[in-house]
Amino acid sequence: MAIADLLAILAYMAGFENVYAQGAALAFKLLLAPVLIREDSILIQRIKPLLLLYALCLVSLITSQASSFGPIVQNVAFLASLALTLLLTVDEIPAYLRWQSRLIAASAAIYLLLWLNGQIVSEWGRPWYFNHLQPNLGTEIAAMGVLCGVLSLRYKELLIISAAPLVSAFVMQGRSAIIAMVLAIALRSVHEFVISARSPRARIHVLVAVPIGLTILYWTYPLLVDAMMFDDVHRGSDTGFVGRRDLWHFAWQAFLERPLTGRGLGSYAALDLDSPHNFFLYGLAEMGLLSVPLFLMIVTMALKAYRLHGWKVVSLVPVGVLMVMNDRFMNLNPYPFLLWVLLFALSTVPAPAARPAPVTVRRVRATA
Repeated sequence: MAIADLLAILAYMAGFENVYAQGAALAFKLLLAPVLIREDSILIQRIKPLLLLYALCLVSLITSQASSFGPIVQNVAFLASLALTLLLTVDEIPAYLRWQSRLIAASAAIYLLLWLNGQIVSEWGRPWYFNHLQPNLGTEIAAMGVLCGVLSLRYKELLIISAAPLVSAFVMQGRSAIIAMVLAIALRSVHEFVISARSPRARIHVLVAVPIGLTILYWTYPLLVDAMMFDDVHRGSDTGFVGRRDLWHFAWQAFLERPLTGRGLGSYAALDLDSPHNFFLYGLAEMGLLSVPLFLMIVTMALKAYRLHGWKVVSLVPVGVLMVMNDRFMNLNPYPFLLWVLLFALSTVPAPAARPAPVTVRRVRATA
């Protein structure tokens, strides 16, 4: 299932139209559905919020300003694929996330090899993703792979697996993705060495390491600013978040023009408009106030996931950086598709119960 949901990356690498890969993945799931889907209380829990999502999308599509069937087909495919993934992985979410993380890391390693070999094209000093695709697309996928790993991999494997996605994000200059990945790994480290540490000595080591780390961060701050290009003429802080400020203003104005239902799902693509690069403003512009229940549903699922899985789910919070700086809303790209899978799955599947400690039986010799 993990491979099916990452066929889009293979399409990016091979230069095929992404729609073919997404269609193949959907067809594969439909073939498996009659065999693998079974009745389960967890399935019912997952279907309930999906029905709300379906209803909101349906109203938005009906009122959309888009004149073509393209947006309708894309959103229907997204909803169908999301539902099938959730239903088919009901008992396999940890394994699904592990393989997502490993496969995305492998694709990042392939990208780096092609970049080192001079096969990745750059423009204005910024390398593209595979086959001249937007670098933000590649860095968002890399970040999603690390986030999946943070929730599913052992700590040592996570550090190894995260190397290629992190480096590829630096190469493609995806700052929001880099920040999200570093924060996610840091939160997982807190969980590993502070929250769940069994030895008091380990916690003392962490308490000593934190001020040392903050001191190093203070002295290396100028180097970090330079590496993250915050002072760059074309991509620095004086550029309005690389033009995002104007796009955010335009999206807000679009919401004010049609506050109840927005322009309708798919209107940005259908009208060939520059997207706002913000998840929440994109939702408001396209769905109007219909997006508010959707945002509340996301918060509710996140809180349920925390109640079921504890601190480890907090490592998913840095995805908020991607949501603020990027606008992939509902589509079959690995990001945001995997984010939706995480939210629905983790809010319904309880954490595995701890195994009871083995009982030691002592033999007592009978005395005469």
